[in-house]
Amino acid sequence: MATSRNPNDTTTGQGTRSMSRTPERSGAGVPVPPPATGGAVPARLVEPGRDYHARHENLLVPNRMESAHVLLLGDGSLGSLIASFLVRAGIGSLTHYDNELVEETNICRTAYGERDIGRPKTEALNDILRAIRRDVVLEGRQEDIHATSDEALVAEIAKASVSIIATDHPPTQARTAALSYFRVPAIIPGVYAKGTGGEVVLTIPDESACWHCVFAGIRTEEQPDRGTEDYGLATGQLKAEPALGTDIANVAVAAAKLAIAVLNRGTGLEIEKMVQPERNVLFLGNSIDWAFRDYNEAFWARTIRRPDCPVCSKRPALHARATTRPALT
Repeated sequence: MATSRNPNDTTTGQGTRSMSRTPERSGAGVPVPPPATGGAVPARLVEPGRDYHARHENLLVPNRMESAHVLLLGDGSLGSLIASFLVRAGIGSLTHYDNELVEETNICRTAYGERDIGRPKTEALNDILRAIRRDVVLEGRQEDIHATSDEALVAEIAKASVSIIATDHPPTQARTAALSYFRVPAIIPGVYAKGTGGEVVLTIPDESACWHCVFAGIRTEEQPDRGTEDYGLATGQLKAEPALGTDIANVAVAAAKLAIAVLNRGTGLEIEKMVQPERNVLFLGNSIDWAFRDYNEAFWARTIRRPDCPVCSKRPALHARATTRPALT
């Protein structure tokens, strides 16, 4: 039986890569089609450098965004929404990893639609992002991040302006956060069970506490419920918890804005003030629970680098096999 194959997809020994590389903007601009309703309206030329970012004026630096390359690990509820926000903000390129297919249960709280059911998330997300901006350079890798070697991940991290670790596999979060430290800023978002709240951790090489220091220092027995492991399979994968899409989006918006702030450091714009390495954990409450005394409450936590930390207290060539969370204090 004959099968059709997307010419933009290439298969490697490690998985399937879904590539989308569109031509760069020309100086002549991009034609804009007439509106769907109404009569014949002559097409005009958009000047991308001005028109696209007209409503970003003095909020971000377009050249910074267009030269930025983002590495995204996980195309699920958080990852797919964060990717769409960053592409709208004007990032130049995105490499993203996920090995799952879109399921019907994903539709209510992700960027995906019903037509994507059964498709690889990497492939579906490429199409969604390409529909937002045709000039963004995309590379979707349908691979199991947990099985990807440290060396391969380091090679991808080194190319990035910022890495966003949105996987729901805690051991992989720990490992990739360790591999990112000393290399590029990393943003690690998470949503609590039933969407009661969430957190966004920012690590900046040599400036902030690392992910391991953060979770050794701020966690106590009275901590939010971060979910349970998946059906006793001993994979470390978190069970998919019920949560409203709006509650997940609240965390995704904060993570995306923090990424934009990181990409605009040194510009003198207001947004860069969001980046303060000494207070690098943002807690977001969607309900009255744990430390949240009201709905939509948010607060930052200050953290310190721990002198005995196996990650940020020294500079090994690879922070290899950092696959477990530190003991709670």
